[in-house]
Amino acid sequence: MSISFGSKSLFWLLVFVLHVILFFSSELSRAANFLQIDSSSAFIVGALASFLGILLYRVSRPAVPSPYRFSIHYKVEPEERSVVLLHVKNIWVSVNRNFDDDIVEIFPKGQFALMFMSLILAGILTFSQREIALIEKFPQQLTWGQTKFCPDPNQGKIQAEERPECQLLLRAHKLGYAEDLGDCGEFVEGPPVWCDLRQKDEPYFHFAWRRLKEAYDSSYSTVKDIHFDKKKYEEQIAKEIDRLKPLARNKMAEVAAEPRSLHFILSSLPEPEGWTWHKIKRRLLPSQCLVTESDYPNKLPEPSEAKDLSSNLVMAFGHLLFDYGYSRVISSCKEYHFLWGLGETTCRDIRKSPQATLTQLGLLDPIKKIIQRYEDKKVSYPNDKSLEPRDVISINCLEYGKERIQQKVYQVKLGRHKLWLKVLQHPKLEYKSGDSIQSFQLASKLASLRFNYGRLLSRSSLSDGEEVLVTEEMVTQDDFRFTRVVFLEEIDVFLNPYWLLEREDILEIYPYYLHLTHFVNSFRNNYAQGRGRL
Repeated sequence: MSISFGSKSLFWLLVFVLHVILFFSSELSRAANFLQIDSSSAFIVGALASFLGILLYRVSRPAVPSPYRFSIHYKVEPEERSVVLLHVKNIWVSVNRNFDDDIVEIFPKGQFALMFMSLILAGILTFSQREIALIEKFPQQLTWGQTKFCPDPNQGKIQAEERPECQLLLRAHKLGYAEDLGDCGEFVEGPPVWCDLRQKDEPYFHFAWRRLKEAYDSSYSTVKDIHFDKKKYEEQIAKEIDRLKPLARNKMAEVAAEPRSLHFILSSLPEPEGWTWHKIKRRLLPSQCLVTESDYPNKLPEPSEAKDLSSNLVMAFGHLLFDYGYSRVISSCKEYHFLWGLGETTCRDIRKSPQATLTQLGLLDPIKKIIQRYEDKKVSYPNDKSLEPRDVISINCLEYGKERIQQKVYQVKLGRHKLWLKVLQHPKLEYKSGDSIQSFQLASKLASLRFNYGRLLSRSSLSDGEEVLVTEEMVTQDDFRFTRVVFLEEIDVFLNPYWLLEREDILEIYPYYLHLTHFVNSFRNNYAQGRGRL
């Protein structure tokens, strides 16, 4: 057996029952309190209930069947699409859409009666004598901001004539026996006093027009006395027009997310594996690198040849500059470009003839584009302090396979702007355990003007005393092995503890991420002091 009720009828019935319960639980349910409701309160409550009831009746449309039905099933399971609200033994309460209209529904006038009675009870519970008094005073409060009129000079005389006790004093004043009226008022004698307020018989729109005209005349008399320097304003307008095109170019560059700086890594190392496909993707989808070059492994693989070292350098640059998992992002992958397999004389050629060499390498046009954006920004925001081109553009050369580590920084003049040229010479690696750390250190030296990671920057112990140094014997002794693991946090792998780099078993449990995060954050703080972005 099943019985269904329409959602509209059930809703209004529950609302009515709720208001009845609230009414009988209040003090107004007592006959003495209920009979104290005056006629004005009853009229306002009835008027509001009628208005809102008609509005709700039109909105809810009781004549239209309810869109949902609530069903009670006994020993019959609900339909498959029904939502079961309650299930107790053989009884189900469910809700479903109303498709066949075979439901118990209160007729429309009955629903309107429930709405009206619910609103009546809500009004009785809501409006007390205080609320009714405030509603009655509302029309009077609307007159507080009414227009002020000019005072009538004969108003005192008119008021005095209306008072019986002043009749004798008025007659004496007319005959010349009294100079003033005393408490009965006073006469305004002499020429009329000027008043620009609204006159008693003046229409409102005439008064409004008169005040507007007075304001216009006053403003015009003030402006016409000001000396207008036509030439000065023409120069200002021409200056703003000249500023419009650079401002538009600058905004378009911001919308297109174009690079805000430009850095080139020129290396004599060979291209890493798959670099040709990488350049194609970089040209077709320039923003794709924001995802692909920010998700490298924490521990880089150990290189076994020069191509592996090139791959490690790319991943190290991703950690140091692009990965947003660290404290701050200081650059974008679209701002760094790698050129592999260059000759040993490339950097010297850039120093001797920068424009010709950069044109040959295909770097001059991107550099000019960044310089143009710098000039546009300087014209668009003349009062803002802007970085110089040498702060946002750099050329970094890696001469791999030299005898010792040596780095020099030169200034290259391109037009009227100067750029930084850094040359880093580095000996060839032996391709042994620990060269993955050397990849990070090599990338950090190449990307920054001045960065040297030492014990002062490290999060390990600052003391050089032998009694506090964490040695291999301290970690690998047989007793209290789990306790000795704690000492690994004091060993910074980026300070080249070679005995640790050769122990693959210890590196498995070494807290690599702690020192890597500290190394990257230290580098980024140093990088932000020497290089920036537009």
